[in-house]
This record gives sequence, structure tokens and C-alpha cells, in this order.
Amino acid sequence: MVCASFILYVGLMIGPMANIIAGCIFLIVSILFLLNPALVYDEQQIRIKNLFGMTLKSYTFESDNITTKGRDIFANGKKLNVARRLLARSDYDDLIQFILTKQIEQKNEDNKRD
Repeated sequence: MVCASFILYVGLMIGPMANIIAGCIFLIVSILFLLNPALVYDEQQIRIKNLFGMTLKSYTFESDNITTKGRDIFANGKKLNVARRLLARSDYDDLIQFILTKQIEQKNEDNKRD
């Protein structure tokens, strides 16, 4: 956001239209990154969202096998393309802890059924 504001400011001072347009686009994109979460999760599912807030992919804990390996998240054996650099480290760590807790709960339910 700082860089976009700088580009926009320089573009307004110097005058080339390309710098002004680029500065505006970068500023809008950075604001969208701040306003829209890249990843949303709850008790039922994990949703990966795009820059505009639309859901790209959705994984449910009931039908999809969601696991972790190290700091990576897998659904049905495939690594999720989560842009970790867009998430705060603490939020990503909370998500991994949540998934691990869900795995333990599912194992306990499976053991009770047997």
C-alpha cells in the first residue's frame, strides 16, 4: 500500500498517465488485500478466497480428508495452494492447530463407533 501510494504521488507530481494508472491499480489491489481474507474456516469447512472475496475452493471436514504435514495443508492427498504470505503467521498457525484438533476429534469419534 505504501509503494502504491508513492507511485501514485510521483505520478501526480511528474504527470505521466501510466504512473497514475499503475498507482491507482496498485492502491486498489492493496486495499482489497487488506479488506478481504484469503482464507476462511469454521467448524464445517475451509474456504479459499480470491482478491475480490469470492470463494475459489471449498473443502469440508466431513467429505474431504484434510490433514497437515509440517506447515503444509493437504486435502485428499493434494497440497492446498494457500498463499501463506497473505496470511498473518499467527492466523496460519491457528488454522493448523484447528485442523489438528479436528483430526483428533474425528479419530475419537471413529474409535467410539468401533
